[in-house]
Formats: sequence, C-alpha cells, structure tokens
Amino acid sequence: MRFLLCAILICLAEITYGHNAQIAVFDFFSSEHRLEFQAYLEVEDLAILWPNFDQLSKSQQEDLVTNYIQTNTKYYINHELQELCDISLRQNNGHLQITGVIFFPPRDILEMTFKNTCLISEISDHLNIVNFDIKDKERSFKMDRDRTSISIAFTQ
Repeated sequence: MRFLLCAILICLAEITYGHNAQIAVFDFFSSEHRLEFQAYLEVEDLAILWPNFDQLSKSQQEDLVTNYIQTNTKYYINHELQELCDISLRQNNGHLQITGVIFFPPRDILEMTFKNTCLISEISDHLNIVNFDIKDKERSFKMDRDRTSISIAFTQ
C-alpha cells in the first residue's frame, strides 16, 4: 500500500512540477547617462525558432538574434521611440545573454513603454519577465500573449 501511495504521489508531483516553464528575462537599469538593457534567453527556445541554430556560426547566430530582438521589441521613453544600440551576445551553459544600451539620460525619463513579443507568439506558454530598476524605482512585470506592452511612470 505504501508503495502504491508513493507511486501516486510521484506521478502527481511529476505532473504538477515536471513541466519546465518557458521564460525569458528582460532587465532595464540606469547608469549615469544611459539606460542599460540585458536579456536572458534559453538557447533551446531559440532552437524552436531556428531548428538549426546550434549549427550556425557565431556570426550567423548573432545576426539572427539581433534582428529578432530589434523586430520584436520596441522602447518608448516619454512617448518617443528609442533605439537599442551596442547590442552584444554571450552564450553560456544553454543561456544567451543579450546586452545593449539606450542612449537617453535616466534623469529625464518620465515614462517608459516596453513592447515585447519575443518568443510569446512562437511558444504558446512562454513568459517574459521584465524588470525595471530606474530612478530608484524597482518594478517587475510578467508578459505573455495577453500582455505584450508594459508602461511605467517615473517621478522627477
């Protein structure tokens, strides 16, 4: 009887906790004269977009990911579209770190809107976690297919 009970509990635990969440993280934080950006994506998620991703050269991977990020994210500060610049990628243990810069003085940010459809439209249960640490205001948000835009106000 104990064996049967243990087997049932293990099966229930596997059903409940055995599913790996599909998550990417996007961070915004201010430095003295600009807004820093970092994103962390799983390489296995990128392989869903591009099945031969791991067979591409580093340069081809960087071109694909950079274009994908630029196409699927938009950054508005004080209602003006901003450009993500100086994008670089680093792959480590199945994770891809993407860094970039938005050249806008953080002290002048009154409102920011981040639009993001990365991996959400291609992977049905994918979540994007967005963290802001700007002007001493820390906030985190969850983005999914129902929520692809986040706006946050900052006080002077």
